[in-house]
Amino acid sequence: MKTAGEPETASTTDPAAGLWVRVKQWYRNRGYLLAWVLAAWGVWNLVDLAVLAANTYQQAQDLENFAWVKYVQMVYIPTMIPHVLLILVSVILVFRGRQLAGRLRWYHLGWLLVLMGLLNMRLPLPAPLRFLQTGPVWSISTALLVYLAEYGPENMWEFVEVTFWDDLPCLLVTILGFAILILGCRYDQRTSLRKIE
Repeated sequence: MKTAGEPETASTTDPAAGLWVRVKQWYRNRGYLLAWVLAAWGVWNLVDLAVLAANTYQQAQDLENFAWVKYVQMVYIPTMIPHVLLILVSVILVFRGRQLAGRLRWYHLGWLLVLMGLLNMRLPLPAPLRFLQTGPVWSISTALLVYLAEYGPENMWEFVEVTFWDDLPCLLVTILGFAILILGCRYDQRTSLRKIE
């Protein structure tokens, strides 16, 4: 039995502290596995788009002169490109993260912001963050595959100008992600040097 004057141990005062230490240790050693979640999200979005395309194709059977190939080129392919890139980048992050196992730091999560800003991840975000539902990759894909191919360079640049303002918040999120990566790395290096001194 413990008397009033005895100091409390860490396990009796704050069991959450031990859990937090284990979570940090897991993230440092195996946090790169979280990129598989992003890859799975990209696959889910591609499957969702495929189902939507199949439903649209079924409904289009009743319409005369429906240009199915052009519809796929103009709507589905530009929407699919960011999800395919998300899957590829996520797989690269897994293998690159495996090389960093044991050395992952908090600022590596900046890559999530970079991906959210650049790619149309179709995340179920709350209302103020729904501006991240599109991204520069989708806008560039649409500009090149649709507006340049179908309507010419003048209309493409007009589309780019319009979508630039829609993509500006996404670009700011991307810049924030890169800033976290760069500044976090520098902060970590300075802290390590101070510990050595």
